[in-house]
Amino acid sequence: MTHGDAFDASTSSTGSTGSKRHWLWSDDEDEDEPDQKRKRRSLSPITLGTSSVRRSLTGSDHRLRVPRFRDKFLDLRDRLGPSFVDKTESLFQLPDQFRYLLLRPPKFGKTAFLSTLIQFYDVRGAEQFTERFGTLAVVTTTGAPRVIPRHNQHLCLSLTLSDIYVHVDVEELAGDLATKFFTELQVFLIEYATELKLSDPRTYLMDEADDVFGRVFDVVKASGHTLFVSIDAYDALLLPSSFAFLHYPMMQKHAGQRDIEHLLDSCLWGPLLAGSEVIDKLFVTGTLSFQSPAFKNLHLSVPNLPLCCGFTEQEALQFARSILDETAPEKADLHRSCGDYLFPSHAAGTDFDEPVLHPQRLISRISEISSGQPQDNDYSFQLLSDLLQLLPAESDVPNAVTFNGLVELLVTGAVEVDVDSPSSEQ
Repeated sequence: MTHGDAFDASTSSTGSTGSKRHWLWSDDEDEDEPDQKRKRRSLSPITLGTSSVRRSLTGSDHRLRVPRFRDKFLDLRDRLGPSFVDKTESLFQLPDQFRYLLLRPPKFGKTAFLSTLIQFYDVRGAEQFTERFGTLAVVTTTGAPRVIPRHNQHLCLSLTLSDIYVHVDVEELAGDLATKFFTELQVFLIEYATELKLSDPRTYLMDEADDVFGRVFDVVKASGHTLFVSIDAYDALLLPSSFAFLHYPMMQKHAGQRDIEHLLDSCLWGPLLAGSEVIDKLFVTGTLSFQSPAFKNLHLSVPNLPLCCGFTEQEALQFARSILDETAPEKADLHRSCGDYLFPSHAAGTDFDEPVLHPQRLISRISEISSGQPQDNDYSFQLLSDLLQLLPAESDVPNAVTFNGLVELLVTGAVEVDVDSPSSEQ
C-alpha cells in the first residue's frame, strides 16, 4: 500500500521519524454509551500534586471510573472528576486560522482532543465557557504574555469516517457516503438553525441534494458566521481494519484504495476546498497519511501540538494513582506497558521533546491491576492472518507485496524502510 502525504512528506502516526512502519491496535470495546445527562457543576482537573480522590477497589461490583470508548470532552469531565487529565494547554499553540492534519496511533486520544476543540470554539457554548473551562489550564495559566485564546466564535461542523466500512463496491460505497454526509449536514443545520436564520432546516437540503456541502457553505456565508470543521479518522476507509469483508468470504467485491481516494476527493475533499471562504479552522485527524489530488490541495500542515494526545509520565502516574491508590504501577511498569511515543515540537528554541504514553494501554493496565488478571485483548495475530489472506502468492507488478515475498523476508531477516522527516508548519 502506498502512503502519500498531504504536506509533501510521508509520515506515520507513531511519532517516529525514522520509519514508515506503524502499529495498529484493533481492540473491541463493549463499554456503555456516554452519559446522556450532564451535571451542571464546576470540576477541577487533575493536578500534579497528591490526589485527594482515592477509590477503593474492594467489592466485586466496583466499576472503575475510567474513560469509555465513545467518551468525549463533556463525558470525560463529568465522569472522571478530579481524575480528568487536562490537555487544554495545547490550545495556546493554535492560531486564529489553521488547516491541520494530526496523525497519531489508534486510540491515542484524537477524538477526545477534537471534542475539546469543538466545545472551545462552539458559538453556542459561550454561556457555559466558565463552567467547562474555567478551572482548566487554558484559563488558569494565562497572564502576560499569555491571554485566553479566542473562543466560542464559530459554527462547528463535525464529520467522521470511522463508522463506514469497505464492504461494498465503489458505487454502493458512494451512496453510503452521500447518505452519511447528507445526514450529518442536516444535523448541523438543525443545531444551528437560529444562527443560520433557517425556519425549516430539515428541508433546506432537499432542493440541491447533489451539492449539499455547497448549500451549507452558502447559508453559512449569508449568516455572517464562519466554521470550525473537524474531520475525525479521515483515513478509516483506507486502513486494514476497515476491510470488514475479510470476515465474510462471500463479500469479495469491494472498493480498492485508489477508488476510495478518488471517491473521497469528489464527495468530501473537493467540496471542502470549495468552501474555504467560510472555513476559518480545519482540523483533520488520522493514523496514516495518504495522498490524493484534492486532499493534497487542502495544504494541511502539521500542528505544533506534541502533547495534545497521550499522557506525559506525570499525567500517567497521577491518573493511575487517583484511581488505584497504593496499588498504582511504578514508572518502569508504565513505560513497559504503555510505551514511549515522541512527537517532536516544531517550536523555535525547543531543544527537548517529552515523550507521551499510550492512554488506552494505560487504561488497560489499570484494569489489569484492579482485577488481578491480565487483559487478553491483543488481536495482532488474527489481524495478521486476515491481512495475509489478501496477498497474492506472486505478482508481476514491480515491488508488489506478495505472500512469498514475506516468506523470503522472514528467511533473510532484513527489510529496507524509507526514512522521511515530517513537514512542519511554515
